[in-house]
Amino acid sequence: MPVLHRPAVLAVAGLALAGTLLPALPAAAATVRCGDTLTRDTRLTRDLRCAGDGLTLAPGVRLDLDGHRLRGDGTGTGVRALGSTGAAVRDGRIEGWRRGIDFEGATPYPDQTLVLDRLRVADAPVSLVAAVTTVTRSEFVRSEVYLQQNTFTADRTTFDRSSTVGELNLVTLRRSTVLGAGVAVDENNEVDIVDSTLDGTGAPREAVGCYGRRTLTGTTVRDYATPIFVYDLCPTLVSGSTFTDNAGGALLAAEGAGGPTTLVVSGSTFRRNVFGVKGEAVSVTGSRFDRNGEGVHLTRGDGSVVAGTTITRSAGSGLLVDAGRASIGGVRADRNGAYGIYAPQAVDLGANRASGNGTADCVGVRCTR
Repeated sequence: MPVLHRPAVLAVAGLALAGTLLPALPAAAATVRCGDTLTRDTRLTRDLRCAGDGLTLAPGVRLDLDGHRLRGDGTGTGVRALGSTGAAVRDGRIEGWRRGIDFEGATPYPDQTLVLDRLRVADAPVSLVAAVTTVTRSEFVRSEVYLQQNTFTADRTTFDRSSTVGELNLVTLRRSTVLGAGVAVDENNEVDIVDSTLDGTGAPREAVGCYGRRTLTGTTVRDYATPIFVYDLCPTLVSGSTFTDNAGGALLAAEGAGGPTTLVVSGSTFRRNVFGVKGEAVSVTGSRFDRNGEGVHLTRGDGSVVAGTTITRSAGSGLLVDAGRASIGGVRADRNGAYGIYAPQAVDLGANRASGNGTADCVGVRCTR
């Protein structure tokens, strides 16, 4: 049987030489070079190693690295999208850049969207300005993430020695991990941490900074050398979370904050911290403190509530109130090194229990064993 050969057809800008209209060809990934501006969705078929800048995305362009590496020499920007919207970068590695990803949305904020998915960004700091940013299943290693005017959501993402910094952001972490770094450690941010782990590995910084609002839900915070500071300008809600082995203490509500309660803790656990909760204008309910230096230490009790909480085996006192009328009820304090409950001016809500404490079981409230 003879072999049939199709005639070659040359297509240019969607037109066939034979006069037949053909669809526009996809971007030829093999022809992508360092320094290119991509004007349509592009998928790489090989690694790129660049001196200077990498790739620039036109508005709305999606870049699929398809498992490949975009490597720099420590200079230039790996992926830039300026005055852009609808950009996306997926599935690959961005390594060794002065700036790994540089996104700046066109005004008005917050209509500019950016999607980062399944990326490993290493030794390549990131700058994201004026965007609605969604990050999923990604990893930042030694790559600070600078945010300005962002709605930034990260899901199942790891920040390894990679802090988020910047101002005027709404930051949400879900099912994510922070190692040796902090979240939104600058001011003017609203921060929500959900079902995540913050592991300072001894980092001399605050786990979660804030100047607006902050919540931690179902989250573990461990091994930070600085406590989470709470101020009247950053009300903080903690629920179902665990604080362990924090050498600087867990939660510190600043003295002189005044105003309404600024720190609300419920259903949480504190173990082996220098202190669990310290300061003023706090509410602690349904929580457990075990083997801390101090359990709950209220420097001023007025307006504070401690209820339905168990405090055991503190090196010092379980619940200590320096001054003022804290409301205390349903607290159990056992085997603490000094006082179980010391609150001379307390409002006694009843149902307090204490036993086996070093100095005295209860002062200021009536306790049963």
